[in-house]
Amino acid sequence: MLPAPRRAPGQPVAGEVTEALQQAPARPPLPAASGVARVLVPVTALCWVALMIAAAATHARRGEPAFVALNLAYLALAAFVAWGRLGPAPFGG
Repeated sequence: MLPAPRRAPGQPVAGEVTEALQQAPARPPLPAASGVARVLVPVTALCWVALMIAAAATHARRGEPAFVALNLAYLALAAFVAWGRLGPAPFGG
């Protein structure tokens, strides 16, 4: 059996919550709700659109029409999110 590894001073034990974590302000995890890095949602949606275009092309080349339709549905959802965040009246100002 191996000996227990040494801990640095102040290093928490597994399952222990540090004071810094207890005092951290609670923020919502969503960028629009928290106001942190709001640009991530539309950028991610645009990347997802590009990914779904490539995926649909790949499935079309392989002769898988059901997956092409699924990729086009995902593409439409991602395009809607990107338009909603970058459009004339984006959510969150």
